[in-house]
Amino acid sequence: MVLSSVAHSAEIRHAGSIGRAAWASGPQWGIGLRAVVPILEQLAFDIRPFLRCSALKPKAHGGSAQRKTQRIILDAAAWSREVIYVIIGHTMGATSAARNPRLSQSKVVELRPSAYGTFAGFQDAVHARTEHEQRQAVDT
Repeated sequence: MVLSSVAHSAEIRHAGSIGRAAWASGPQWGIGLRAVVPILEQLAFDIRPFLRCSALKPKAHGGSAQRKTQRIILDAAAWSREVIYVIIGHTMGATSAARNPRLSQSKVVELRPSAYGTFAGFQDAVHARTEHEQRQAVDT
């Protein structure tokens, strides 16, 4: 297991809606990437020993590690990078959203535990509503 820790804080303003999201272009990316340079540098620092490890090189270059081990390490590094980009994109407003017309007609349901006789009843209602929303999202 590889563990990397970076102290970082961010202010997030959340506005929720249901629709389709895409990456936007604009200055937000530059601003966001500059803000996380220490995180990206820490990631590069943390993977450097793996890049230098002769056992992890491809077998054609003298490596001895199994391909599965190489893939796990590569996937972990790529996943870490992607998480950073997703957080930047969403916290810096570097996304664009289009409301799906089919979803805009969905009924807003307020789920409050006090509206149900038991907590189990509330959990059932949340589960049913979650399944409904997921089916709607998949069908679009």
